[in-house]
Amino acid sequence: MGSPSDSSGPTPDARDLRFALPRGLGAALGWLAVFLLLSAVLLRETVDTRQLLAVWEHARLAPLIVGFTVLFGGVGFMALRWRALLPEPGRIDVPGIFGIVASGQLFNMALPGPVGELVAAGLVQRRYGVDGPHALAASLHARFVGVATAAAVTLAVWLLAPLPIPASARPLVLSAVVMACTWGLGMGAVAAWPALLVAPCHAVEARLGGRPVGWVLRAFLRAVAMGRRFGEALSILGRRLGRAHLVAVGWNLCGLASVTLGAWTVAWALGTAGSLPGFLFTHSALTVGAVLLIAFPGAQVGWDAAFASLLVTVVGLPVEQALAVTVLVRVQQLCTVVLGAVALPLVTRAEGVGEGASGVGLG
Repeated sequence: MGSPSDSSGPTPDARDLRFALPRGLGAALGWLAVFLLLSAVLLRETVDTRQLLAVWEHARLAPLIVGFTVLFGGVGFMALRWRALLPEPGRIDVPGIFGIVASGQLFNMALPGPVGELVAAGLVQRRYGVDGPHALAASLHARFVGVATAAAVTLAVWLLAPLPIPASARPLVLSAVVMACTWGLGMGAVAAWPALLVAPCHAVEARLGGRPVGWVLRAFLRAVAMGRRFGEALSILGRRLGRAHLVAVGWNLCGLASVTLGAWTVAWALGTAGSLPGFLFTHSALTVGAVLLIAFPGAQVGWDAAFASLLVTVVGLPVEQALAVTVLVRVQQLCTVVLGAVALPLVTRAEGVGEGASGVGLG
């Protein structure tokens, strides 16, 4: 990921920051429109669209607003989770780190790859004087801790809570549990012991690095090199696992609880509350998979489809209500992008981002 002086990676300048605003908002609106179009096609083939209209007509406005507001706790606690892993977190103000995280969400919508992580690390460096690679390492640790915690919650809910899953769907859901837990706990292990990722990557590079390569092997070696750099960045904090990581786990659990309660309240306001453990299972399982959105921004529609499907199979909501809840969750994420668009110019104007940016790169 580069040293503090290495600015060869995709560190954005002021022009990139201005460019991200319309592109990020456009991407968020575009994916919402695509999901709405796909939902309309599905509804036309499966249910009477008048049932969907009835969901909105009979919605209770006050709890709907409360649930929608509580959903923002997911981003807020994500910011606190990252803050806990930064050096001297007490001097990092909560509104500032929240705005930076929201700005990172904007860049993840606007550009491919983990650009949002890089931008957010650069903003933390400029605003708070935290070393850029250290800020990025803390961000990656926060992601890995979040995924590992969500995987553990997914397994716990599956084992301990009654879920209204049809018998025909249980094998498929069980497969998802196994995949989520394997992936999530594996990421947690790498966060705790980065050598698990760095050592094999070094071995592969040493064995294959000097050979003439075709485009397939060249692409593979680039992926290996990126994995090694991620591991090296993680190792900045990897030797200091302790209280900060426990605090990060606590904030992550608060975030899962906030999003779960928010979505459950929205569903209740729309007519059918569904299974509260089912909502927790759904959000924790999809938190594990959501890390793919960093590399593949187009996967938003896939996430929406998976979310709506789990609301039907695991939570027990009718199809039309599951789609309505999914739309509201996507609108809330769009609002987060808007907040990022509002916060980004304020942070960059105040701290002069764009005159040298973060010095954090992937190249």
